[in-house]
Amino acid sequence: MNALALLALMVSLVAPGIAPLSVVDGRRETFDEGARRYLTIARELADATSNATEQRFVLSVFVNESTFRRDVHAGTNHNGKRTKMEDRGASWCLGQIHLGQTSAHGRKLVGVSAKATRRCINETLARLKFAIRRCKKRPICVFAFYGGVKDPKGHKGIAARVRSYAKTAKRAPLTERTREAIK
Repeated sequence: MNALALLALMVSLVAPGIAPLSVVDGRRETFDEGARRYLTIARELADATSNATEQRFVLSVFVNESTFRRDVHAGTNHNGKRTKMEDRGASWCLGQIHLGQTSAHGRKLVGVSAKATRRCINETLARLKFAIRRCKKRPICVFAFYGGVKDPKGHKGIAARVRSYAKTAKRAPLTERTREAIK
């Protein structure tokens, strides 16, 4: 998929500006700000991937790990400090790659710039490609392997990722509101 098709899909999965922790300068990120940030993600994802299968797996991970939240993308919480969430800040970037709290490599994966976004995508994709090959593209296996889940049957997080992956198969139209936001 090209960047605009990916952007439309991302907006259909999680509309920009709805996550309370997607904060810019102490206020919630607007739809327009979020759409422009999403476009950076979409452009870098389109350039970094070689096929729609890879794109769908990356988007499914990003949706379920971070919901494209700005604070996760930037590596900060709503107070502008390093994120300390469920795993106490051991996971980094939109793909929530577990590297430890003080990871120098993790710090390179966060940021809303195109370069930082590409590093996050590349790191997520490298881990996913191994799982995709090992699991012969079976989503339940890929997501379990990526998340380190030994028994994915009945695991709510894995089931959510599989549902997201199925949703990414459907093309979404680029709305007029999104078109206006990215001008």
